[in-house]
Amino acid sequence: MNHDQNEKINQIVCDVFHITEIAEKDNPDTIATWDSISHLQLITDLEKGFNIHFSVDDITKMQTIGMIKQIVDSYIHN
Repeated sequence: MNHDQNEKINQIVCDVFHITEIAEKDNPDTIATWDSISHLQLITDLEKGFNIHFSVDDITKMQTIGMIKQIVDSYIHN
């Protein structure tokens, strides 16, 4: 994943969760606004932002910021 793609994911995550900083290990337990509704919004915004479509299996694996970045990267480079 290049710098621009990483920054784009960071911006989408921050916008959806209404936060200013994120870490790779952040998850629903460390981000108070990360609930089921915001998770779906995040998925939708990532799909639109990168013109991709996630499988249900991958959506359920997106439990940390780091994992989200890995999954998005796999779709970009597939």
